[in-house]
Amino acid sequence: MTVPDKPTFRHRAEFLAMHVLGRVIALLPTALGVNLAMLLGILIGRLLPIRGRVVRANIDLAFGDSLDRQEKRRLFLEAYKSLCLLAVESAYLRYGQPEWILDRVVETDGLDRLLAAIEGDRPVISIGGHLGNWEMAGAFGAHKFPVTTLAKPLHNRLVQEDVRTSRERQGLQIIWAGSDKTNTNTPRAVFKAFRAGRAVHFFVDQDMGHAGVFVPYFGHPASTTAAPALIALKSNALIFPGHLIRLGPTRHRFVIGEVIDPATIPEGTREEQVLHLTQRITASIEDLVRLYPAQYFWFHRRWKTTPEAVARKQRSRARKREAARRRAASSA
Repeated sequence: MTVPDKPTFRHRAEFLAMHVLGRVIALLPTALGVNLAMLLGILIGRLLPIRGRVVRANIDLAFGDSLDRQEKRRLFLEAYKSLCLLAVESAYLRYGQPEWILDRVVETDGLDRLLAAIEGDRPVISIGGHLGNWEMAGAFGAHKFPVTTLAKPLHNRLVQEDVRTSRERQGLQIIWAGSDKTNTNTPRAVFKAFRAGRAVHFFVDQDMGHAGVFVPYFGHPASTTAAPALIALKSNALIFPGHLIRLGPTRHRFVIGEVIDPATIPEGTREEQVLHLTQRITASIEDLVRLYPAQYFWFHRRWKTTPEAVARKQRSRARKREAARRRAASSA
């Protein structure tokens, strides 16, 4: 996806509103801002549930009969509280002091393993889902070790520049994935980061449409990026899941999961190995989401693309190619 060259009036208004609101929030004491966020989350969840159908459908699909109606309702409301907390904390992070993050992360788990790996002789990939506060996770990580993250270009160039400035102020480098038409810049940038001794972070829990591979996620096939698996197999990189889990309104734990080593993947074709490694990566995200479901971003249509839809599109393309071949043959 390319970013529009010139921002529209709507883009300017959107950026101005976000910028002013963020600046105002950053002036509030943290405890006050967080309490307001939780109150706002409750009000939105009860009165004006944004993307409510998506949230309910995702929760139903993920948990089925394992949660009763009341438990699903509670999880639904907690999702909005988590979203508002994320927005408010991101304002403090973006417009406050870079060191603000250090006082909020009161525990770490597994960080020593990751730091030791970065000092080793193999590249390091960190992977994560949209769980807890992923913006703060990246910022905290950048304060502890050199890290580069992949991000999708934003439709609003002004917001994208604001995000870039904020993340780089924290020491986090960004690769805008797919920002060129051929998408060849992304792997080059990743390997350049490896050569510079930087860990590279991928988000792996978004629907990848027809470009993804299908692996189980909460028991249902989900179109998933194969990029971390492909790059890990090519570079022999170690893979570490990493998340920032909320312990309380203003307290967080930085959690590094068990390493996933591509050298332990069973032998097979490259396609089979990529699929197996992607399954392990996805399972590591699911395991943590099951532990902290209220902190997950249930607003994304994770299961939007289905294997049946991909198969239909492939058959349609095959029919078109065959029709074009026949036309070419008849006109020869």
